[in-house]
Amino acid sequence: MRAGRDDDDMARIDLSAGDHPIVIRLHQRTGRWDLRVRLLDERDLLPPDSVSLVLPGAGSGNGAELAASMASVDVELQTLADRYVPALRVQFAGGVPANAPLAVRVSAWVVRSKAATRTRLYDAALGDVPRTPRSVIDLRAQLPPVIASEFGEAEDDASLEFEVELAGKTTRIARPVRASVRRALGRIDKVLSRFEQLTQAMIDRDVVRATLQHDRDRLEQFISSGDKDPAATVEEAGAIERFHRSPRGRPGSDRHRARSDPARLRFTSRWSHAPVRRLRSSFLRLGSRSQVADGGRAARPQRQADADDPVVLWRRRPGA
Repeated sequence: MRAGRDDDDMARIDLSAGDHPIVIRLHQRTGRWDLRVRLLDERDLLPPDSVSLVLPGAGSGNGAELAASMASVDVELQTLADRYVPALRVQFAGGVPANAPLAVRVSAWVVRSKAATRTRLYDAALGDVPRTPRSVIDLRAQLPPVIASEFGEAEDDASLEFEVELAGKTTRIARPVRASVRRALGRIDKVLSRFEQLTQAMIDRDVVRATLQHDRDRLEQFISSGDKDPAATVEEAGAIERFHRSPRGRPGSDRHRARSDPARLRFTSRWSHAPVRRLRSSFLRLGSRSQVADGGRAARPQRQADADDPVVLWRRRPGA
């Protein structure tokens, strides 16, 4: 037995003109198994332009149903200081049935949970998913932005819901919105936009810049991926806002140098230029990934730690 991985084995087949049944013999004693097969042209490793796969028992009327089941639909939500910018992505990683209808239509709604209301913002036809005789191309579409004022005073009770219609199937995707997260991201964007002009002394400018960017990416990723624990994200955004508003330290001093509470820092490795994450605290503690990587959120089972967060040793900072 071995784990399923794409393109582990390759077999060369010479095909003459005509129909050729494909028979795959499998032997599996116990446990789950799956099989993935691609038919490629040996000249360029793309789908051959003169060969078609025919599924036994599938008629022309099954094309839309098969296409809908093979589609991957997602909405990424970029959060700015005064607006939310959604982007739609439609993929067919396993291909698509020939002649299947691939027209895409999307509508956006503001959903308020306490008031139990849904307000449509827009409805747009995006055309067909592009394809060539040999492949289907990912559809990526920037959707109209949603201004924060659209939510009124109920932004913290609202979410954006997108309905994507493709091949007779409707996919609903919800993304929470929170005013405090939007404000925190706007504040970080403002600092990063003028970071090179800042003149105050810092422990390490690269660390401060990378940490700010990491805080931004982390918060936005939670919102963009449909965070299941928005309350924890709001708490994290609030901590970032309080840190930047705090009068701690003299004007022009490095706020990271002045803080003594647990902090998540990030720096770029000089060898690989890859971002590396570190945690710092004013006391000594050996913690597991679930205890320290989430900044104190271990009591919230909904939020999982990042996969690449290491087990770290928190050390007492000199002078703390």
